[in-house]
Amino acid sequence: MPWQFLVVDGADREQVFLLPEKGISVIGGSKKHADICLHDLYVQRTHCEVEVSEGDTVLVRNLRPEGIFVNKARVEQQELNSGDVLRIGNTQMRLERALQGGPAAPSADEPETLEEVPEEPQAAGPEALPSLPPERLGELVGHLLAHYQLDDLLGQGTHKAVFLATDQKSEEQVVVKVVSPRFPARQEELQRFCDVMRRALPLQHESLVLLRGVGKTGPYTWMAREYVPGQSLASILEKLADGSKKLKWQSGVRLARQIGTALEFLHKRQIMHGHLTPRNVLIDVEAKVCKLANTLLDHALFGSQLGVAIKAERKAKDVVWFSPEQCTKGALVDHLSDQYSLGAMVYARLTGRPPFVGATPEETMNLIRTAPLARPWKLNQNIPVEVDAVVVRMLSRKQEDRYHNPAALLADLEALAERE
Repeated sequence: MPWQFLVVDGADREQVFLLPEKGISVIGGSKKHADICLHDLYVQRTHCEVEVSEGDTVLVRNLRPEGIFVNKARVEQQELNSGDVLRIGNTQMRLERALQGGPAAPSADEPETLEEVPEEPQAAGPEALPSLPPERLGELVGHLLAHYQLDDLLGQGTHKAVFLATDQKSEEQVVVKVVSPRFPARQEELQRFCDVMRRALPLQHESLVLLRGVGKTGPYTWMAREYVPGQSLASILEKLADGSKKLKWQSGVRLARQIGTALEFLHKRQIMHGHLTPRNVLIDVEAKVCKLANTLLDHALFGSQLGVAIKAERKAKDVVWFSPEQCTKGALVDHLSDQYSLGAMVYARLTGRPPFVGATPEETMNLIRTAPLARPWKLNQNIPVEVDAVVVRMLSRKQEDRYHNPAALLADLEALAERE
């Protein structure tokens, strides 16, 4: 009787992979390079191989530095027995005897005909994960996605819900964003998402919100990130607009310097954020720390039905932070667009308003492309002329007139930091 792997935990939970009666199967994250493809961001393109040999022996071999685990112990090579659990990345697969006639897993209302595998008793936990439409994602409070317990709903939109959660492995608070269950609409969308977010997972910098995990549990694709106590820059700008918060040029310089270091870190790795908006800047007010969130998320969703819907919906909200090239069809959009968007946010932090605001998104884009810029110091005369000059250069209409790279911007900002 042939062998099979049953996925007992991970993005491919309840999937069954039949092993050949003899030969080698490669397990990894690439359809092109692996015989068994897992949708797990921690699984490399070719991660390990399993060999079934004469005598019905099953042997697993590690192929990557990230390693593999059998029954929670790290191994490089090990013979597997029925019931052994192989962990690769965040995916756990149990080796079982396959049913005659094919690899289909037994349904919930049919008796299990495989040999019994003793399991450790499980403590009572969250209810079974419900299948909810996008507008009801907030009802996931109390449920478990991978090892993240969703505790409180922080916010909900048309295409996502954001939760304060507990990482049950580390017992730390995290924030989990769950996107619409309509994503992915096609397998290719999920593959792109996995490929891109693998690049985001290792990114660690003091001014970047750390991505803790990404996965798919049941119908839900989710991202877990570091919890930053405080508020978003969007909330602060709202208070500036209604006069409930004072304008402080020092806070604008701090914002530029800290997010500028994040852009420098990304630039060295040839990564463009592409969506610098106040909602993606989180501020720990007490620690006076600014952090940039959602790195590469737009790129991961690019071309998907969800990505197209999100882009269309947020245009009215985000257009004031667009660069001139983002407002011009066919123009080159590169890392200098990130610099412009940061400059627009700093301008708003200094003056209480974005550089250009029209009655409609189209009018705003036209102003960004053609209207003269009102210098920051004309709106707030407490701003030092040196700060004014830096912001005006960041907001240059022509890309070649801006700072050539984040390092050049930071050089000028460091001189201003002494005056904070």
